[in-house]
Amino acid sequence: MNISPNRLIIATGASLLLVFLVYTALWFWMTKQIRVEIDRFISEAQKEEITVVTRILEIRGYPFTPKILFSGRLSKDDTVIEVPELLVQSLLLPNKPIKIYALQGLSILEPADTAIWSLDSLRIDGIIPKTLPPALFHEDLSVWKETGGNIQVDHIELKKQDLTLTGAGTLFLDDTLQPAGELSTRMTGYLDFLFWLQQNGYVETREALLATTVLTGLSRTDKNGETSVNADLTLQNRTLFVGPLRVVKLPMIVWNWRHQPGRPQ
Repeated sequence: MNISPNRLIIATGASLLLVFLVYTALWFWMTKQIRVEIDRFISEAQKEEITVVTRILEIRGYPFTPKILFSGRLSKDDTVIEVPELLVQSLLLPNKPIKIYALQGLSILEPADTAIWSLDSLRIDGIIPKTLPPALFHEDLSVWKETGGNIQVDHIELKKQDLTLTGAGTLFLDDTLQPAGELSTRMTGYLDFLFWLQQNGYVETREALLATTVLTGLSRTDKNGETSVNADLTLQNRTLFVGPLRVVKLPMIVWNWRHQPGRPQ
């Protein structure tokens, strides 16, 4: 049976239109489910006494991978974190890629010194774990940790003053449910950053000289004349190390219990 060219064109166009309509419906259905999960996360955070102030919360990106745009502030007890603009690109499905960009930086406004507890920009590419804790309660995090929960970071790039750090590795929770992990990193601009830390009184002169000596010994210069250091960035026992250097001691995170131990549920 012969099919006329006009009928073939009409049939092809109708098929393409049907595919387009089905894809569009699926995309918007998916973004609706993502918004439901975001709202659930915010609700669970409030149960953890985390206040989320939202200035912008949108889902964009049609017809490509959804992009979640957030701008606002998070606070718990006396700690306030300012998020000028956070972009998350992902389907938010297990074992699927996720990209997190905070190109305008992040900062802790209170009670810490914002000058030091801030980033100028942050980029993270990773894989969403197969399982995640349903909420940020002690019990949920403990189960996630005991079942081998971890977060794979394929690429991270952060900038602070003259320092640029790139790397990859794994993050997890230690036995006390504090953040831990190890990243293989490459750093540039570290000497100028150390000078900035010293000039602003964040490290003593002796500590800065020791760090400069160690990092200079680990450094290498490429054919373009750029000096860098390859070192492991380790977080253990709430202490951040760059290679053998102890950088900073982080505050303890106290997770609320869903049900207080010893109390009837």
